[in-house]
Amino acid sequence: MLNQRVVVDNRSIYVVPIGDVGASLNAGQTFEDYSLGVYQIQDPRARVQRLLKGGYITQSVENLAFPNISGTYAFDVVPSVWVTKGSHSMTLLMKPGSSSVSGSYTYNGWFREQHTNAFQGPVSGEVSQGGTATLRVSGGEGTYHIVIAGNNIKLTGPDLFYNEPPITLAGTGPGGSVTVPKFLYAMSSGLTQFLTASHDAIKAGTIQVDDLSELLLLTDTHAGARFRWHVDLCEPAKQVLGQNTVAGTGHVEFGKQPNGEWVLTGYDF
Repeated sequence: MLNQRVVVDNRSIYVVPIGDVGASLNAGQTFEDYSLGVYQIQDPRARVQRLLKGGYITQSVENLAFPNISGTYAFDVVPSVWVTKGSHSMTLLMKPGSSSVSGSYTYNGWFREQHTNAFQGPVSGEVSQGGTATLRVSGGEGTYHIVIAGNNIKLTGPDLFYNEPPITLAGTGPGGSVTVPKFLYAMSSGLTQFLTASHDAIKAGTIQVDDLSELLLLTDTHAGARFRWHVDLCEPAKQVLGQNTVAGTGHVEFGKQPNGEWVLTGYDF
C-alpha cells in the first residue's frame, strides 16, 4: 500500500544533489588533475574523480607554456637616503608541470659603511602566461616583468625592502618555458540522462518500502507506525556517494473509515 502511495504522490524517486560537483565543473579550467588526487571520500573533488573514472565526466587537457625563471639573480642597490650601498641575491626554481615559483633571497645593506641591514628568507610566487611573475618575500609582494634571452633572464619590478624606483634583477638559468597542463571537465551524456531538469541532482533510484514496525493504535480511529526504506542506487549515484545503497526510516499514519476499513492518511521519510 505504502509503495503504491509513494508512486502516486510522485515521491518514489530518490535524488542525490550534485551541486558541489557542478560547481567544480562550472569553475572552468583548472590546473588540478582530479584523476590523480587523493581526497576525503565526500570531498567534491573525490566525487568528480569517481565520476571521471566511471566515464560520467570527461577530461580534456591543454598544455600551456609559462616563462621559466629558474636561476640565480643579483642586483646592486642604487644609493639613497636609506642605504649607501646594498645588494640583492636570489635563487628561484620552477618545477616541471607547475607555474609556481620557490626559492630563497639574501639582502645586505650598508649606511655610511655600517652594515645596517641583513635580510634572508624564502621566496614564493607564480608566473603568468602574460610574461610577469609575482614574488613574495618577508618584505612584501611585487609583480616583475620578465625578459628572457637565451640563458639570460631579467626581472624588473619593485624593491620590496625600500620604496625606491623599480629595480632589475639580472640572472642566468635554463631559460625557455615550463609546460603546464590545464584541465577542463564536463558531464558526459552518460551522466546527463540521469539528471533532474535543473541538472543539480541525479535521479538515483526508486525508493522501496521494506516493512512496517512499532504499529501503535493512537485512538480508536488513528494509528501510526514506523517503516524502513532503501534505494538501490544507479551507477553515477554510486560514484557520487561512494556506496551502493542508501537506507532510512520513516513514519506512516492510518485512519479508520466509518465502514471500518483502515486507510493510509499520511507519511514522511
